[in-house]
This record gives sequence, C-alpha cells and structure tokens, in this order.
Amino acid sequence: MTKRKAEENMKKICLLLVLLLVLTVSGCNKNNVKETNTNADDNKQGTSVNENYEIVKETYTSGKIAINYPQIKNLNDENKQKKINELIKAEALKIQDKYKEELDNIDLSLDYEVMYKGSDIISIRYLGLAMTKSAAYPINEINTTNIDLNKEQVLKLSDVVNIDDNFVAAFKEGKYKPYIEGLNLEEAGALHDALDNFEGNGLIDEFKQPDVKFYFTDNSLVVSAYAIHAMGDHFEMGLQFGDLGDTLLIKPKK
Repeated sequence: MTKRKAEENMKKICLLLVLLLVLTVSGCNKNNVKETNTNADDNKQGTSVNENYEIVKETYTSGKIAINYPQIKNLNDENKQKKINELIKAEALKIQDKYKEELDNIDLSLDYEVMYKGSDIISIRYLGLAMTKSAAYPINEINTTNIDLNKEQVLKLSDVVNIDDNFVAAFKEGKYKPYIEGLNLEEAGALHDALDNFEGNGLIDEFKQPDVKFYFTDNSLVVSAYAIHAMGDHFEMGLQFGDLGDTLLIKPKK
C-alpha cells in the first residue's frame, strides 16, 4: 500500500469515527428500546400452516438490560405457537451469552423489527447498543432469528445457502444496506475497505460460524458481517434470490 493510499484510508476511518461518535451520543440520549408497531396490513402479510397470526411485543429486563422481542399470537395450534414463541425468546436473549462475564456491569438495549413474516418463515432483526464498564465505547449490536414455522426450528445460514466461493462472490456484489441513519459506508467510500478486511477464506470462515447474522425480506437474503468499530461494528449486504441461483437452498414462500 502506498503512503498516499494509507493516508486516504486513515482519513476515511477518522471521518467514520466522528460520524459514529455523533450517532452513538445521539442514541444514548434516547430510549434505545422503542416499541415496534404492528398494524393491520402487517398482519395480512403471512400465515403459519394457513393460519393468520399476529405479532405482539414483549420486553425482557434485568438491571440495565432491556431487550424487546416479538411473540406470535392467534395460531389455532397452541402447542406450535408456544414452541415458536419459546424459540424466539431464547434466541433474543442469547446475546447475553456474549457478555456473560459482565452481565452485572452492562448497559444493553435491543429493539426488534420483523423483516419477513410469512406462512413458512419468520425473520427478525435486533439492533441496539451494549456498553460495559471495561469498554472504551459502546458497541453497535446486531442479532437475528430465523425460524422455520412448519418444522419449529431455528435456521442457520448453512441451512439456507451453500457457503462457498460462489456465495462469497455474491455477497461482495450484493447491495449494501445501511442499518443506521447517518452511517453509510458506501457514501463514505469505505465499503470496499470493509470487504477487504477479510483476506483469503476470511468471509467463508465468517459465514460458517453458527452465530452469523442474516435475515430474509420478500425478495432477498440479507447477511451481516463484522466491521471495525469506526465502520459501525457490522455491515449488511442484500442478495437478491435470483442472483444466488443454485447456491440458495431455502427461500420464503410468497
């Protein structure tokens, strides 16, 4: 890397750090756990085993931990509804495992958004901030849950796609999706730097981890990858189902 190129990259990182600091301060001054509204149109978007279901909000709190998570209601099969809701809650609270040594000294808040609500799959994304006493700055957290409603099972990325060089190529060619207003790696000219942080089989290794974050939308699979703190701690790329070809193993039914 030339000296000029290194200086340009340092300028990008410094700019992103300033933007991230402003966004973090703004976020800390607000109630980070906000209610996700479900209106009548949302309830019409999907069914489970041909049954209409609704989404309601529940909140887990413990000390300075507050995690909003969804629960489904109005399934005719009460046993299925109970099992799915237990899975959703358990997956939502798993983020605490990451901080199990510091749970008494952590300020953690997460809110959810149902990214896909269908008859076969429900896909949930959680965003928020985590701050421990030992940390120099808060971490932008992401968590996701994808459940096969028919099998009552949590889906891993390896259940959904073949994780190979073709998938990595599709990820790199995907559509960047900023997850927070005001922090856009593409506009800052830093997206390629974020992707270049993974050398060799870095992305394949990343995506083979059991806790890799991803979610569905109506027409795409969105996958999250690690980023340095100056770049937001993580970033998301959207991959159209049609662009994945035989790499795609599962996609939601329309």
